[in-house]
Amino acid sequence: MPAENLPAARAIHIPALIREENQIRLLSRLIPGDILHARVLRTNELCVFADIGGSVDAILPAAYIAIVKESCRTSLFPEGMRFLAAVHSIAREERRIYLTHRELLGSFIQLAGGLAPGDPIRGRLLCPGRLLISPNLEARLKNGGEPWLRSGMPVNAKVLSVDPGSCLIHAVAESPGEEFSPGFKYHFSRGRIKHWSYEPEMARAPACSTDFAV
Repeated sequence: MPAENLPAARAIHIPALIREENQIRLLSRLIPGDILHARVLRTNELCVFADIGGSVDAILPAAYIAIVKESCRTSLFPEGMRFLAAVHSIAREERRIYLTHRELLGSFIQLAGGLAPGDPIRGRLLCPGRLLISPNLEARLKNGGEPWLRSGMPVNAKVLSVDPGSCLIHAVAESPGEEFSPGFKYHFSRGRIKHWSYEPEMARAPACSTDFAV
C-alpha cells in the first residue's frame, strides 16, 4: 500500500524508520581513518556540523581543523561548503561521528620538504615573526619586527633555512605581497589513513600524531 494511503499514525513513522536504517548501515560500514566527503550544515565557535550522508550527525571540532592554531577557525567553513575529512572516532550508541581534518592537509615534509634556502615563499603575517604559508605550515621571520610589517598583511619572503628536526622554516620578509588566502589543499582524498604524524620520524619537536584505532 502506498505511504499516502496508510493511516496517519503509521505514515508518520516511515521517515523515521528509513532514517534509522540509513544510520545503522553507515555506522556499520565506517571505521576510524576513513576519508569522507562532507558538506557544512552549520557552525559555532567550537565545531563544524557536517552532512556526510546516511542521516548521521558528524562533528568536526575546531581543534582538529589544522596544525596552525590561527587556521583552526570554524568561520573558514561557510554553510554549504564541501570539504574532505577523516573519521576520528565513532560514538555508535549516540549515532554520531567525530571528524578530523588536519591530517589531510599534509605533514611538515610534504609541505616543506621541497623548499631550500633562497626559495621565494608568500604568506599572511600572523603576528611579528610568524608567517602563515598554509593551514598546516608557518615560517619564522628573522626580520619580523620591522615597522612596515603589519599583522594580517600578505608578505613575500625568502627561505633562509628549513629544519625538519624542529619543524621550522626560517625566512626573511622582503616586500608586501598580493592578496593571499591559504585555502585548504588536500594531500589525501580517498581511502583510509591508519597512522599520521606531522613531524618527521627523527624530529626533536613535540609529536603531533594520530593513530586511527579501530
